[in-house]
Amino acid sequence: MIEHQINLLPPPVREERTARVYLNRVGRLLRVAAGMLLLLLLAQAAGGGAYLYAQRSLRADDAGGMEIASETRQLIASKNGTLGLADRWLQYYQPWTPLFRGMLAAVPSNIALTSIQLDEKTGALNIQGSVSTRVDVVNFRRQLEELEWVESVDAPLSNFETGDEASFSFAVKRQ
Repeated sequence: MIEHQINLLPPPVREERTARVYLNRVGRLLRVAAGMLLLLLLAQAAGGGAYLYAQRSLRADDAGGMEIASETRQLIASKNGTLGLADRWLQYYQPWTPLFRGMLAAVPSNIALTSIQLDEKTGALNIQGSVSTRVDVVNFRRQLEELEWVESVDAPLSNFETGDEASFSFAVKRQ
């Protein structure tokens, strides 16, 4: 006996539903195929690893294990060197980016920054800009010195000379 269904959906929606059902089935088929391919690759890798292990074991038995032990020691020394380098880098690396928000908030509206550069040799942040008056340079320097992460703000005497040129530069060192 054939089971009859009553479908009250309009024809375009019915066709779209049918297309979705077919796409769902194709998606399932592709997922199953991808899973089978992954399983095949894992089996191949496991077989290759077992083969390499057997080859090393045979070579170790033939050479008395000295060759394998020497290779292993060299590999361990290399990895330890890499880890030591990464550890030193993490200890001495000081991120500046999180500190920019507070520094840029301290910039008065009548100061235009033209350059912000990090000097890796000295660990200082070099700030250059232009300003309308020298009083603003002094105020900006004070605001920078009030930031909690600032150790010192070095400013050349040319920042405080009177004249037509209204530029300044600072070297900000962090704690």
